[in-house]
Amino acid sequence: MSDCLPDKVTHFSCDRFSRYSFKEREKRIEAEVGSEDKSYEENPLHWYDWNAISEALTSLRTARQFTYKNAWNPSSGELNATYSLKLPENQSALVLCDGIFLLHSPVKEWFDITLRVDCAQTLRQSRAKARTKSLSRLSYMASLERTYVEPYFRDFSQRAEIVLPTALPL
Repeated sequence: MSDCLPDKVTHFSCDRFSRYSFKEREKRIEAEVGSEDKSYEENPLHWYDWNAISEALTSLRTARQFTYKNAWNPSSGELNATYSLKLPENQSALVLCDGIFLLHSPVKEWFDITLRVDCAQTLRQSRAKARTKSLSRLSYMASLERTYVEPYFRDFSQRAEIVLPTALPL
């Protein structure tokens, strides 16, 4: 959509707001193995810096821009990028927040409306296979989906005001 209306639509990527680099997150998960609360670091819901996301969205609403230093770098997995967005002045803008865990409180309340893409499991698995080189990593990510992602959407998916079925091209 941002390609169709470049002056009106801004893509806000929640993935850029990671609490830890990929390597640090893996270390923290490994350190939890065998502990009673293994699920905290392993749960993808806890991988995001929700306070930073809230601050960035507030800044977009009030100042129409933000800059976030130490953003997640998708090329390296490190927190060494700068992520900035600036909305056009004196005109309306649509900000599309792209992220998986956006339906729970207080996160959902940060948005005027939420839209959930109902992506079929087979399509999610196909996309994961295309992105992931290691079969053991692919198996681990499937385990995370079963353990954390599926229960999240069972609990919160009904909170989205709009649901787009997978049949629509993405």
